[in-house]
Amino acid sequence: MTRTFMKPTKYLGIVGLCSFAVYSEPIHLTGHVYISPDSSLPNAIVTILGTGLKDTTDAEGAYTFDLDYAAVNPRQAKSHAPTISMNHHELRFIVENPAILAVEAFDVHGRLLENFAVRNVSPGNYRYDLTRLSQGSRLLLIRAAIGNQVAFFRALPWMGQPHSSSIPFGPITDGERGLAKAAAVMDTVKFEAGGFVPKTAALTSYDAVVDITLERMTSDLPEFSFFVASKEGLFKLAEAFSGSQKGFGGDLRYGNTGIGSGLKGADQICEALAESSLPGSKAKGWRAFLSATADGNGKQVNAIDRIGQGPWYDRLGRLVAMDKNGLLSTRPAGDPEIIEDLPNEFGVPNHRPDPTLPEVDNHLTMSGSDSLGNLFGATSTCEDWTSTAALPGPRVGMSWPQAGRMPLKNWISEWDQSGCEAGFDLETNTGAGSRSDYSGGKGGGYGGYYCFALIP
Repeated sequence: MTRTFMKPTKYLGIVGLCSFAVYSEPIHLTGHVYISPDSSLPNAIVTILGTGLKDTTDAEGAYTFDLDYAAVNPRQAKSHAPTISMNHHELRFIVENPAILAVEAFDVHGRLLENFAVRNVSPGNYRYDLTRLSQGSRLLLIRAAIGNQVAFFRALPWMGQPHSSSIPFGPITDGERGLAKAAAVMDTVKFEAGGFVPKTAALTSYDAVVDITLERMTSDLPEFSFFVASKEGLFKLAEAFSGSQKGFGGDLRYGNTGIGSGLKGADQICEALAESSLPGSKAKGWRAFLSATADGNGKQVNAIDRIGQGPWYDRLGRLVAMDKNGLLSTRPAGDPEIIEDLPNEFGVPNHRPDPTLPEVDNHLTMSGSDSLGNLFGATSTCEDWTSTAALPGPRVGMSWPQAGRMPLKNWISEWDQSGCEAGFDLETNTGAGSRSDYSGGKGGGYGGYYCFALIP
């Protein structure tokens, strides 16, 4: 995958803590994001922090940065004074300019155990391993210096204590008596996804392959990871956002702009609805079950690849499906109590969202997808969920099966709407609706769609 960028400049630093030089360099960085050795993580955001460049992992969890030059605003560059610190059994030195680096170590009786100085140390990050001086649990008094800057420490370096540094260091050189220089870190890459603990990795080169595994965030919330966005919830948000009393229709941007804004807004709407039902559940990382022709990086998006691995439960903790295989059938392979009438964010069957009133005809649910959850076609997504004027309308499934002479049952994909306008039709026995109706609700709907959380 190749992207075109303006030819600019970028900066280089030593672990992001030294002064930076402005220059240009190609970037060819690839890798995968996983949640287990045999399970990839789609839709994770990968950011090269020094350049601001971002990519989103595909269905296989892969990301790619492939460009001639990286861009950074030179004003982001910072300068720091040399520093000396101690982390467990290690002295840490950050040297900005060539200088003398010295270490003296004494025991509690004042006996000198180590005394050395290295002249003209080049700029960079260094460590000094104190465990080489330890004899049992000896308390050490340390004097360390970079040029005229001096620091004093007390240390209790247990023998065999594991190295705690996350910075890539080279081997300890005997000629430097335990002093080792860190590999120059050019930048940092950050990996994040809703419902997962973010991680960072140091880049010693922009021409590299970096794979990483993210861990799921823990949650004390009840099991709740699926719902049909209700008419009540969608219409309240639409009215508060734009004053519309007809819902969002096919425009789900919700204030976002640019390529991929429809999916981003749809996800945010899912989060808002989930939060309204169960405070705190926004942190579960919600995704709209919608396909699109292009995300923010121009890649095709399949709804089935957006929603994690499962299992998924409704608001009352009832099983919707254990995994993707359980979703990819006419009706989800979950609790018989709900699979024929998928519930909204409050756990209420969507066919009768108000138990005090009769059932309504609201089975049509937008997906833009075929029966396997993949993009149905370029014209089936309301211009990637950004338009109320697009024709034809979205591909829809059935949140509950439509009875009749030709029953339609597939929850993901059964029907093409005639248009993407905001509107609703909840009257029973209206068939396909009037010829002049170009709304996403024509014939029994209101522009609803499915929401899934990445954390069960």
